[in-house]
Formats: sequence, C-alpha cells, structure tokens
Amino acid sequence: MKFRDIVLRLFLIAAVVISLVCTWYIWFNPAHLDRKTTTGSTAVKTSKTTTAEHEKNVFEPLNVYYQQNGSKSLVARSDGRVATRIRRGIASWRINSVGASRKLSLENYDKILTLDDSVQMTYWGEMNWRTFDQMYFKKAAIKQPKDFKFNRIVFNLRTQKMLLVNDATRTMRRVKLHKKYAFTPITGAISKAKSSYPLVEKRIGTREVAFYDGSFAVKQYTYILDKQGANHYINALMSGGNNAPSSVDAKQLGNQTVYTMNDNNQRLAVDRNDSMMEYENFATDGPAKTTTKVLSAAYSDMTRLNIKEMRGMSYYNYDQTDGSVMFRMVVNGLPIISDLLSGSVEVTHTNASKRIAFSGDNLSVAIPTSTTTVKMPSSQTVLNELLAKGIKMSSITDLQLAYAWTKDSDSNQVVDLVPTYFVQVNDEYYNYQDIIDGSVSTAGMNTKSDASVNTETTGTNAEFSVNN
Repeated sequence: MKFRDIVLRLFLIAAVVISLVCTWYIWFNPAHLDRKTTTGSTAVKTSKTTTAEHEKNVFEPLNVYYQQNGSKSLVARSDGRVATRIRRGIASWRINSVGASRKLSLENYDKILTLDDSVQMTYWGEMNWRTFDQMYFKKAAIKQPKDFKFNRIVFNLRTQKMLLVNDATRTMRRVKLHKKYAFTPITGAISKAKSSYPLVEKRIGTREVAFYDGSFAVKQYTYILDKQGANHYINALMSGGNNAPSSVDAKQLGNQTVYTMNDNNQRLAVDRNDSMMEYENFATDGPAKTTTKVLSAAYSDMTRLNIKEMRGMSYYNYDQTDGSVMFRMVVNGLPIISDLLSGSVEVTHTNASKRIAFSGDNLSVAIPTSTTTVKMPSSQTVLNELLAKGIKMSSITDLQLAYAWTKDSDSNQVVDLVPTYFVQVNDEYYNYQDIIDGSVSTAGMNTKSDASVNTETTGTNAEFSVNN
C-alpha cells in the first residue's frame, strides 16, 4: 500500500513539473514573443554605428568596372554591393595627400579609361572630395586639399596606385597613400562578383557611357511592395513624435489630397491616381554652403521617410542648378528608374523652403519567380533603333542599363523589376522600348544640345604614364 502511495505521489510531481515546463515553453519561446511584439507599439532603436555605416553605403559609387586583358566589364552582386566590399576593405587606409588637378589630352584621358589591370568605380553624378574622404576612410587625409569634385576612382592593380578623375572636365589627380597598402581587398571584392557584363565606354556629351557588347542576360526580380499611406509620412515628416499631429487639415485639389499644418508652414501632397507624394516645408533655413553639408542634409531628410528597404538606396546626383539631390534604389548593381519616383527620393533645398519628392510604394521583400533572366540587346543596337525612330544624337545625354518599375499584372501588392535601357533626352529618362513601340511620342524631343557620341577606337599610344 505504501509503495503504491509513493508511486502515485511521484507521478503527480512529474506531471506538475511537465506542466510547468510546457507552460514556460509556450510563453517564452521565440515564436510567441514575435507575436507579442507585433500587438503593441514598440520603439525601434537604431545605433549610431548602424546609421553611420548605412550613410557610407549610400554614398558609394554606383558602378564598379574591372579591366583586364584589354576587356572591361561591369561587375555586380545580387546579394550585396561590390563597392561596399571594396570600401570596407580599404577603410583602414589613409591618404597622405592629393596632387594638383591635371588637364588631360584626349589620348591621355582615354589611356586611363582603358588602363589594364585596373578597377574603376564611377558615380553617375559628381562626388566631392571631403564627403569621399569622410565616408571611405577611418582617418582623414593628412594633407587636406581644397574641396574638389570627381566621379571616377581608379585603382591601378599593377603599380598599386590610386587616381581621382573627373570625366566631365577630363582632369586627373594623383593620390599619395600614407604608406604601402595591400590591394588584396580590392581584388578579393572583384573575385566575389556574381555578375559580369562586358562593355566599352563611349562619350556622350560630357559623360562616359557604358556600351554593353553583344547579347547578354540580366536577372529580373519580383518584390512584394511596402505600401505606405499619407498617415505614415505625416507622422514621419510633419510631427516630431510617434503620433500624427492633431492640427492637420486635408483638402482635395484636383487629383491631389493636400495635408497642411495650421500654421501652413508644412504641406504633404498625395496623388490619388498613383503613389507619388511631395512634402514641402516653407519655414526652413537656407541651403548649406558646402557640398558635404548639402549631401549630408539631403541624406538626413531621406532617412526621415523610414523606407523599409533603405539598404539599397544610393546617391545618384547633386544638381547645383536647382539644389536637388537624387537618390535611387540599386538592385544587382543597376539603378531603378521610374517616372513616378518609385524607388527614388529627390530632396531639394532652396533659400526659403525644402521639398522631398518620393513614392509611397517601395520595395519590401524579394520573392522567387520562374523568370530569372532577360536577354538584352547591345547598347549600340538600342542606340541605332532610337536614331531610326527620329531621335537626334545631339538630343541624347545618356543611355543607361537599369531596371524598370513594372506593375505586376496579377497583384497590386507586387512589382516586377524588368531590366531594360533608359535613354535620357533633354534631362528626361524614357524606357527605350516605349519609344520603339510608340507608347511615347518623340515629337519635341529633338532640341539643340552639346551631346555627341564618339564611336572611334580608343587611343592608347600617347606618351603618358599612370604608373607614377
């Protein structure tokens, strides 16, 4: 009898212990915690280190070219940027000094462009020296030159030298490093590239444009959209806290709903036919006096939007004429171009106001699709087709391989990123396929311009050394 009592008590104790263990697991396992965190309002803390690293990513060059054995290619990765690997690899470098600007002849300039065993990183727009030095290296250059602008960084892998080049002015500056550094971080980043697109560079106006050779394939992507309405941006832009300001008025003006504050210093215009939005603040200080501060201010304004997939955003161009700074989303080494600013943010500071133009539709998560690649024609074939449609070469200012933001036919929650060519005519980008099939009229596109294309073989016989 006593033995049965002991067994029964042990059984009951074991049952209680098991019950407690199961209760603990149910309440404290990660899946349950994840569900709990979504039911309330949780503040997300972003460390200064994370923010600083993201800013460095944004101001990296758009393109990375590798030249070897007389052939140049754009190299890219679908799971990250080649430029990021290079920047992180040389962050411990320190520049001693930067030489004076040197105007190059056409032959000497072309010799740099075709320098064998080199890695060349290019910005679409110009980058200024102080921002570059600040973003790329842990320690500032020992001898600081006056601020200047460039758009091409050249690493000579043979001599382990570095050059800064301005394509628009065909000028070059030699960079003297503080000591001899290993170039293995650069070659290592190139070896990790998953995509490679052969090209030659040809001049259109003041730009060196990548002309891709032959027929090649580029990966297509499909993304779930992060669609945000006006309330999200009212909270982010028109108030200083987590809640929407109570003094916001809404008025319907044509196709736009315009939200304003009581003092009328801020407004947010939302187009009801698409997701384009424009925020304006009419009571701000004048624009910054230096390029570094302009870019920094524009970056801060962009981050206020709290775009979900901000990691892919990249600096594209600073137009000093109107004070605008353009940022574009980059996927697999190629920018997204859309006339609705999808995947783009444009920040403009004037003497009395600030304007941020953007889209409420942004990328969220890539999803697998059956279509993996799209066969692309060569750049020259595309150019010939455009000329045959009546567009004059003098009106073209750029021809760029990029992704078109294409609405998915099955769901408005999904977007397809389709690789194509965009032609820039009089500062406006057009999908070349829309011109070819007649969706976009070419009437009025041809105006006087200084643009021209050089299709001659690049000269390499000039007596100029890039090895010193």
